[in-house]
Amino acid sequence: MPITRETRPYEILVRFNPDGFQGAHVIDFDLFLEDGKHVGTPTIGQARAITQAEVGDILGSQNALLIEAAQAARDEKAEAVSARSAAEARVAVLEAALAQPAPAEG
Repeated sequence: MPITRETRPYEILVRFNPDGFQGAHVIDFDLFLEDGKHVGTPTIGQARAITQAEVGDILGSQNALLIEAAQAARDEKAEAVSARSAAEARVAVLEAALAQPAPAEG
């Protein structure tokens, strides 16, 4: 599969004054991906000025990614809790079996 280049925000700085938005800059980094996996070292770019609308776009897209990551973490935790509960139930069954008196030999 081909190697693709993707640019993502690395850092954002937003300035405000008493009247509201004053200005903003963003620093991006370039990633190279092969089969969806990072290859090589990301390259950090130079700060560039952005508009208030661009600030909203960047924060909105990053917020969506963070929400998605948080949901994935919650799903992973739920699976782990379920697996733990199943393991604890199995341990209880095995402990109960061990607690049974041995059959009389005879």
